[in-house]
Amino acid sequence: MTKYIYNFIGLIGTVSLLSCSEIEVIKEAPLPQAGKIKSIIELKNGIAQNEISFGYDKSGVVSSQITKDLILAKTTTDLFKRDSSGKIISIEQTIGQTKQTINLTYKNGLLDQIVGTAANRVSSKHTYDANKNLLSLTQTSFLNNSPSFSGIANLEWQEGNIILLKNGLTRGEFEEETWQYSDKENPISLFYKKEIGLPQHYPFFASKNLPNSQSLIFADIKNRYSLKYSITQQLTSIETETLELKQWKKIKLMTIEYY
Repeated sequence: MTKYIYNFIGLIGTVSLLSCSEIEVIKEAPLPQAGKIKSIIELKNGIAQNEISFGYDKSGVVSSQITKDLILAKTTTDLFKRDSSGKIISIEQTIGQTKQTINLTYKNGLLDQIVGTAANRVSSKHTYDANKNLLSLTQTSFLNNSPSFSGIANLEWQEGNIILLKNGLTRGEFEEETWQYSDKENPISLFYKKEIGLPQHYPFFASKNLPNSQSLIFADIKNRYSLKYSITQQLTSIETETLELKQWKKIKLMTIEYY
């Protein structure tokens, strides 16, 4: 941004302007995170539900993530610690008055496990296909250091996009989701892959292209998505419509804000 500063000298009701040659031009250096995602907000029926915001260090590297459940008034703060290669190796997490260290381990350069240290925590195990795409994610919740719940997500990929997502319990109860895609690049998944470096299993955060529709097989739900862009061609919102009684109904809006 360029600012022009004009010095005005008042002399008994008269104003003297500096000559053009004396105009001082100050150029501010752009922020290292300029153009990167600042926040993602989810709204339902016009009411903000969840907000994810990102903090950056002086080099423009993502150093924190703050997740707010605006309905439950619950805030989760994650501070990332990286190794010399840039991989996140631990997370200092704060939820209300509860704090814990979450440790991440890698195998063959890919995230293997995420293990929390609090008595009430979630730990996860990741597996991959031959193309290094996330194949499955198993999460186990602990209550007072005892396993209380275990869920698994299985993914099927095609040309860099998740086309089938099975979510459910490890005992075998699943919901199957099929996803179809536009030809537009997905800046959200690119951000998570490049700036954060942790694998994601939700298509809007993981697939190469932006989804344009989704079907939940057992629940018999069909959703479609419409996109909006700024004049600089940055993705600014994703609107979700669901099919009810043969009519499309708007149910959710995701907005993206940039630095």
